[in-house]
Amino acid sequence: GINAEYMGIMSLLSKFAKKLLNKNDEEMKEEQKRESAASYKLNIGGMFSKDEDYVPSKRASYDEKTIREFDAVLESPIVELQRLQKLSWLGIPQAFRSRAWKYLLKYLPLNKAHQQASLTRKREEYYEFLRRHVDQIDERTLDEHEKKLRGIIWKDVLRTQPDSKLFRTDEIQKMFYSILCVWHSRNPASGYVQGINDVCVPFIVIFLCDYFRDLDVDLLNIPDNFSERWAAEPNIAREVGADTFWCLSKVLDLIIENFTKDQPLVAKSLEKIEEIVRRVDYHLSDHFARESVIYSQFAFRWLLCLLVREFPLRVGLRLYDTYLSDDEGIISLHIYVCAAILLKWSTKLKKLTFNEIIPFLQNLPTKDWNEEDIALLLSEAYVFKAMFQNNQGR
Repeated sequence: GINAEYMGIMSLLSKFAKKLLNKNDEEMKEEQKRESAASYKLNIGGMFSKDEDYVPSKRASYDEKTIREFDAVLESPIVELQRLQKLSWLGIPQAFRSRAWKYLLKYLPLNKAHQQASLTRKREEYYEFLRRHVDQIDERTLDEHEKKLRGIIWKDVLRTQPDSKLFRTDEIQKMFYSILCVWHSRNPASGYVQGINDVCVPFIVIFLCDYFRDLDVDLLNIPDNFSERWAAEPNIAREVGADTFWCLSKVLDLIIENFTKDQPLVAKSLEKIEEIVRRVDYHLSDHFARESVIYSQFAFRWLLCLLVREFPLRVGLRLYDTYLSDDEGIISLHIYVCAAILLKWSTKLKKLTFNEIIPFLQNLPTKDWNEEDIALLLSEAYVFKAMFQNNQGR
């Protein structure tokens, strides 16, 4: 059965980790306890398949038990954050995603008695930022540096989600531009950096779903009567814009060194990804070295954009479920997910030359991936994290 299979795999993983990392017995015992306690994070069934071409899974839906559990947690007068984190790590049903993300990021107070006052205050604060940094700004009076940066923001807005009709509408583009300009103005230490636009996209989509129930996160279609409702209900743009701004800010606070001068977190993360690959699959690492592959040539974008560009958006949303629920922070798991991507296609990559490797990794064959596939990748990443992190520090 699955329990026996799980115990067998965990035993092998523990032996492998002990040999690989040269841990003592006491350290291994502690790690096994942690792995057992966090077994809900593992999707054992299809882990470590090393076929040359990964075949995407069939799409699955959430069972009634999961839906009841989310409903119970989110309807409680005081939301139990740890319980919500544990449920969310495995994926959030679409109907609960907006509320769950706001709790996970501590944008909404866990005590519902305080929610409306807090939400009103935060939204009003954003509206004031909007007036000060966008609505009352005459862009002709800006200095050349600021004009150039706002020009970059606008160009990024225009090319974000290029296949989506929704993101081609004037309404979404204007709101999107405003959110990014406000964040840029409020964060002078880094200012706007390309890639922040991609990190923002999942929040815009999920919070729009609160107002447009027929918005399909697969198609990113234009909902029925979209322009008419947008014009007649100005609160939609204001509230979606405010909620997106604050949740984006919470995420960027966790990874801000990806965007500050010299991008120190990116450099550190690239080194870590390379180390993980070297220690788990020396032959792949050696092949990359022989082919003069530099990790920044493909993984730089992965790190800055949190892989939003590398998967269909529905898969990116599922990835965010886990990232936002991980109490050790986004980047802690993200680097292992990036490593797991490389290891998943190890067999194929070892047969490619430099001129084939880089295009492959810049255009991963993931267009048919769904939530089950990213759940499997997250499980693999979690195993690597369990093996490595406590040995060498985060």
